[in-house]
Amino acid sequence: MLDKFYLNYFAIYHGASLNDLGSNYTLDRTGKMNTSQKSLLDGEITTAYMLDKNIGVGPVVPFLLIPGPGQHFVLGDAGLKLFDRKTISGNGLNVYTNLIVQAPTSTGSQDRNMSLALKTTPNVRYNVAHTNFALGAWTEAKAYLGVTKSKTFKLYAAPYVSYNLTNKLALNVEYEMEAHHYLGKPSLDFTNYQTDLQPGLVWFITPHLIFNPYVQIFTGNKITVENSALGAIVSATLL
Repeated sequence: MLDKFYLNYFAIYHGASLNDLGSNYTLDRTGKMNTSQKSLLDGEITTAYMLDKNIGVGPVVPFLLIPGPGQHFVLGDAGLKLFDRKTISGNGLNVYTNLIVQAPTSTGSQDRNMSLALKTTPNVRYNVAHTNFALGAWTEAKAYLGVTKSKTFKLYAAPYVSYNLTNKLALNVEYEMEAHHYLGKPSLDFTNYQTDLQPGLVWFITPHLIFNPYVQIFTGNKITVENSALGAIVSATLL
């Protein structure tokens, strides 16, 4: 019976600047120290009923975990996700697709009078034949419906190159790009929000537990140790 259910925890750790590893604060989107921006885990829990071995549907709950005094748990926009882990699969290529409908359960979305959001986070990975290299990209598009201020649409892409050192360990370099469309702007007028480079390691601890530590180098300003930070991704599939 349990093989019909799926449970995953995915989180991104935003850590301290390389210039001050003992700090409780992380960097803002421009790579500058911001004492209102504490180090945190930006994560989500996805549960699903599997319609077959690759297609599932179920709730997804995003949230922030913030250590130290003050608010420790911040709820994001909870929603319902339909996903296909192998929309395209074969000859080294795998494409994952999904559709997520989100309710305005976060304070930020409620403040902007969002009615609901439509989101998709497809990703693609291609294992280059007869080599240890893989190419891929993580992507996201999100429409914020009904908002009365600020952003109405988000676009995100993070292409990467990976090199397998062993069957459990890989070198990885990823480049993040994010842009927003704001209310009142022309339809195709997007504003750059953040760009950064992320060299790191991917450790496949088990087939269901992945740990990806990296250095986040913000590229919107002059690149220095001070505007680079530690980061990490954890993905744990429990069912």
